[in-house]
Amino acid sequence: TDIQSPISGVLIEGERKDLQGAPVRKGDPLMKVARIEGIYLVLSVDERDIHLIEPGGTGEFALVSQPLDPLAFEVEKIIPVAIDSGQAGATFQIKARLLAEAQLWWRPGMTGVAKIDKGDRPPYWILGRKSYHQLRLLLWW
Repeated sequence: TDIQSPISGVLIEGERKDLQGAPVRKGDPLMKVARIEGIYLVLSVDERDIHLIEPGGTGEFALVSQPLDPLAFEVEKIIPVAIDSGQAGATFQIKARLLAEAQLWWRPGMTGVAKIDKGDRPPYWILGRKSYHQLRLLLWW
């Protein structure tokens, strides 16, 4: 049997050998294909830092598999719903557009670390702002 996909992409789920001899019906999912073009980032930002992020902001993203080759991105949208992350607190998701061309080896679901540029700040602000805000929260009554 010849299986064709209506889109061009990369096979991310399903094995041909698993389908051999297995009964299938019309409409059963056999494999999952993902497009590589138009790939974007979904970043998780702690609720304590979300007020610092703005659409149009830029930054760098480093994949776990290629940490020495950071990729530039631009923040497109802040999704205005917090997601509970358990004891870590709530996070917000940000959709960002990569400014580099998609590589053939990239796959959906890859992870990494992102840094968003917020300009120059004094060292005491960088090192102490989270502790300062935590102390303010503890002393609030």
